[in-house]
Amino acid sequence: MRHRLTGLACIIACRVTLACSLASNESSSTLASGGASATTGGVTGSAGFVSTQAGNGASVGLAGNANSGGAAGVASVGQAGSGGGSTSDGGGAGMSIGGSAGVSGTGGSGGSSGPFKVFMIASTAPEHTPMSNAAVPVIQALGAANNFTVDSTSDTSLMTDENLSHYQVFVQMQLGSFEMPPTAQAALQKFIEQGKGWVGVHAAGLTGIQFIEDVNGDIIGDLKYWPWYTTFVGGDANFVWSTHPALQEGTLDVEDRTHPTTKNLPASFQLKDEWYEWQENPRPYVHVLCTADESTYTPVHRQGDHPIVWTNPLYPHTIYIGVGHDVSSLSNPNYVTLLRDSILWTAGR
Repeated sequence: MRHRLTGLACIIACRVTLACSLASNESSSTLASGGASATTGGVTGSAGFVSTQAGNGASVGLAGNANSGGAAGVASVGQAGSGGGSTSDGGGAGMSIGGSAGVSGTGGSGGSSGPFKVFMIASTAPEHTPMSNAAVPVIQALGAANNFTVDSTSDTSLMTDENLSHYQVFVQMQLGSFEMPPTAQAALQKFIEQGKGWVGVHAAGLTGIQFIEDVNGDIIGDLKYWPWYTTFVGGDANFVWSTHPALQEGTLDVEDRTHPTTKNLPASFQLKDEWYEWQENPRPYVHVLCTADESTYTPVHRQGDHPIVWTNPLYPHTIYIGVGHDVSSLSNPNYVTLLRDSILWTAGR
């Protein structure tokens, strides 16, 4: 299994801070990823972080991709309405993105009760770094437009009780639980059990003991299995990741269009993804928001009912988003809307 073979390398590599991290105490920042850049004022950095400070009047611009004739480099999602407005009643677009002048974002979610802070940690596994790196400026732009601050890193040593106490939401961007040392695992578990927000993206759903085993099934070094995490993500101790098909276009069906994280989405939309599969259907234990339409792509094992985005009622401010492997998702306004609304909802906004 590809993920098992690279597991040890991932664990070692996750100590390395993202190449786009900034030095501390900078007053301004330009982030570049895949031809797109984000510029925002009022940057407040701390060691090991890329940090943008959201604030009144913050401006955000993401450049178009020159290789595609000036097409938008990332999807455009608008700023939240300041007076509690929703998409339909005043959550106007707060930024315009793309090489085509005048392309405006979709309406933002309702207003907030004040700024909040997001801790975003990314994987350094080679198969996940393209999306991890590209997501940094996109989510920081969402923060600047929606009144939250994003501190981004790939250094798991920053996952401590003291440090995480300053944040309301933890975004786990492609990072597998097996890439975290036990001290970081304990800090994250405490953070979630305190009722704080968690957004897990794609590889955050790599559950099971197999990721700390070698090809012979022996535990690698002094690593220890974290069974709590498997139960947390899928609602049951037997919720184990099994495989994924080749990267391909497919359709994501939005099952619950009333939930705050999905109410701004259409009934369905297309994505290029790996369409993760697990040994057990989580539906009996979780609240399913979106499913994968297996008739639109070729799975390894046909599940029939295939949940891919859900929340765990035992941890009411958490959401797992199983899609998001490919950088192209960040050019999909529906996917970016899902990220934005998930962060806002897990923060209690």
